[in-house]
Amino acid sequence: MNASVELTEKLTLLNESINSYEKLIDYKYFLTFGHKGKTELISIVFLPSSYIHVAGINKLKDISTNHNASKVLYRVIKSNERLRLRLVKSRFFDKIVLRLKS
Repeated sequence: MNASVELTEKLTLLNESINSYEKLIDYKYFLTFGHKGKTELISIVFLPSSYIHVAGINKLKDISTNHNASKVLYRVIKSNERLRLRLVKSRFFDKIVLRLKS
């Protein structure tokens, strides 16, 4: 496969992942489970600060990130195409492709 085509496909995948995650932000899901009189409540919240972990950006070991600034990093990734290009050029990007597709 042509390297520039592959790079374009990876960038498209990352962009689609960011756009999909953006649609989930601020949604909250509350699930209630019960069995034998005991009830458990589980909440699922999609926060900007969680994206780098959900997408696996933190697995790109050759890209330096400040994990303490996850919320800021999400905004920077979302708004900075040069940074997204750096991410998809990572040697480890192929390891997170399945996460981005789901």
